[in-house]
Amino acid sequence: MQQQQGIIQVKSKRFLIIMVGLLAFSLAGKGQDFSSPSWLKPNKDLKFKPVFNLQLWSTYTYNTKHFDAASDQYVDASNRLNFLVRRTRAGFQIEPYDRLTLRFVAALDMVGRDLNSGFNGGSNNGSFPNPGLWDAYLQYQVFPEYEGMYVTLGYFVPSVGLASISSAFQFTSLSKSFSQAYVRQHLVGRNPGRTSGIAIGGLLGTEADTGGFQYELGIHNSIFPSDGGNTSDRLSSPLLTGRLQWFIGERSYNNYRRNAPLNDFAQRRGLTLAIAGSYQGATDIFEQAYSLGTDIIANYGHWHLYGEWYGLWRAGSDFTYLSQTGFISVGHNFTLSEKYVLEPALLVKRFLGADDLLGQAQAEAVGAFAGSDASIDFGINWYLNRHKLKIALHHTWETGNMGEAAPGATFNQFYYQKGLGAIQRGHWWGMGVNFVL
Repeated sequence: MQQQQGIIQVKSKRFLIIMVGLLAFSLAGKGQDFSSPSWLKPNKDLKFKPVFNLQLWSTYTYNTKHFDAASDQYVDASNRLNFLVRRTRAGFQIEPYDRLTLRFVAALDMVGRDLNSGFNGGSNNGSFPNPGLWDAYLQYQVFPEYEGMYVTLGYFVPSVGLASISSAFQFTSLSKSFSQAYVRQHLVGRNPGRTSGIAIGGLLGTEADTGGFQYELGIHNSIFPSDGGNTSDRLSSPLLTGRLQWFIGERSYNNYRRNAPLNDFAQRRGLTLAIAGSYQGATDIFEQAYSLGTDIIANYGHWHLYGEWYGLWRAGSDFTYLSQTGFISVGHNFTLSEKYVLEPALLVKRFLGADDLLGQAQAEAVGAFAGSDASIDFGINWYLNRHKLKIALHHTWETGNMGEAAPGATFNQFYYQKGLGAIQRGHWWGMGVNFVL
């Protein structure tokens, strides 16, 4: 174990050296002059940008089942109508100094949520809801008018997984693909997916109107399983992440950003291919963990397609456990007038874990998910002002398979709901309104 910890420390140090080396090389290459402190200039107007997003839902769920331990069977729960504030984001973004951006956003989710509602996610936020921190970071553009080098420092989501890094207000399904929950739990151990760290990234090849690359390397805090998620126990290893994107045809943006629009409303004809992954050494949960996957965003006229597929590995003392997850989504915009767009959209999500008892025991030993689950979301979106104001009506079918496990297993999203325990998730209709300031 000591030898393995030593190897992990060497890998972490090498990763840090690479990140520092990239920064130093770029500074030298651009001929930055450090003889004067005038390179950091305060902005008089701060370039203040408010952030306020609101997502309101009404859902009707049927076919939910609870596990009854006394009879060792699943029993029907009542069908139900539920009104809730699904998501709220509130905060601001400012540029207090030249090329230095500060972003601070809070979240208030699941207000009024009935735990028996079919959609995935956390528990009810209570009659007097508690807000939480969503984003809190500084981002510095290292060189003026050069998109190839940004440094991000603070509390933010690691750049692994298209669903994880994309805003729920950009998704064309009513609910985001909850393949993101499997990826986020694998990386940071909690559904919001945020953790503190530092990342270096940039957009390369912006001299041309098409093509180019975007990269990001990050180092983040270890998974915190103890003391309410604040302590990493006796063993701790940093989370190392990397992402590389290749733009084919038109780009959807010309300035570096950590997420991308999914429906471009016929503004782009291009393809984005990405590969991303992570590595973490020994913790008290596993000997090592890593992930690797790919994602895609394709826009052609009024058509758009996007999705991801990721492998998630965790190693125990004498085994390595693999689970896989991903989704695919497709939609088409029909222009009703200059102001309104109607979009039918389909999303299919899948998770694949161990079906046999040995594999499921290995999953439990390293804190991973098992069995399988799937969902299909289909519906209509009515855009009144692009993503800034949208009304949606969708239906979602949920299914799962526990393999050889006995009834009452709680090892994936279909079979578990926080606050209820063992369930079989129901199908549901949903109507939602998205408002983005």
